Parts: sequence; C-alpha cells; structure tokens
Amino acid sequence: MVRAGKILPDVFAADPDRLARFQREATVFAERGSSRGVTMKTRMLLRWGLGCLAVGLAILGMPASLEGPVLVEISPGHAIAAADAVGILPLAIGSALLYWLLWSRRFQLGVCVSARPATALAAVFISGLGLGLLLASAFSGFFWWWAIGAVFFASIVVAASVVAARV
Repeated sequence: MVRAGKILPDVFAADPDRLARFQREATVFAERGSSRGVTMKTRMLLRWGLGCLAVGLAILGMPASLEGPVLVEISPGHAIAAADAVGILPLAIGSALLYWLLWSRRFQLGVCVSARPATALAAVFISGLGLGLLLASAFSGFFWWWAIGAVFFASIVVAASVVAARV
C-alpha cells in the first residue's frame, strides 16, 4: 500500500493495527508536505522575511537630512536617529522570519551543505566577515565598513533562505 509517499509492505498491510497507524502517519506526513516539498508556510516565511528586510533597509538607507533628530550618539559618524529607530523594527522582524525559515529547514540545508561543502564554507566565511565588519564599523574611522559588512552578511542570509525554501 502506498500513500503520501510512504510505503507499507503487504505483510504489514494485513495487520489492522499497523494499517491504522500507517494511515495516521501518512495523513500527518501529507498535511505537512513531503520532506523535500516547499510548503505554503515556507513560501510565506520567505516572502514576508524578504519584504520586511526590504522595508527596513529602505528606511535605514534614507538620507541623513530625512532621518529626523538624533536619539543616541554612538561615536563620531554613528548615531541612532528617529528613522533608524523605526527602520529597525521591520528589519528585526524580517531577520527573525528568515532565521526561523533557516532553522525549520536546517535538515534540508544540511543536505545542500554536504553536497557542496566548498560553497557552504565560502558562505560561512563571507557572512562572518560581514558580521565582523558590521561590529568593527563602530570603532573605525572608515564610516562605510558597516555598509560593506551589511551587504556581505545580508546577501548570505538571503541566499541561504532562498536555497532553504527551494530544497
């Protein structure tokens, strides 16, 4: 007997208890989607996560003249303005949704990593470099380190999320 991608050998199909258990498991399996199938939840997490990231980055990328008053001075050239305080909310929500997607699809990502370990290693290196540049930008005289780091880190998170949503 075959149902929702599961196979029950004929020997066990004659046992009513095993058949009932098989049907319950197959129903749950079908409702969740196959282990490789992309579910509606996965698509929703990807779309909302990327959308929130785009809105947050658009707000954070506004020219300084439109950002409003400075709320917190961090260092010379670094401050949190009113627009930054608003822009961090959709950025945090979008990041959380993408991290949730990555966590929920971690086993499928593991298959991709084992298939292409060099690509995975490069992605980890680039995202770590990006995160390091983001952190170092607060202590550096070069103002644009944060932008370079953000591009590195965000591009790897987005790429990993798209891969996770496809596998």
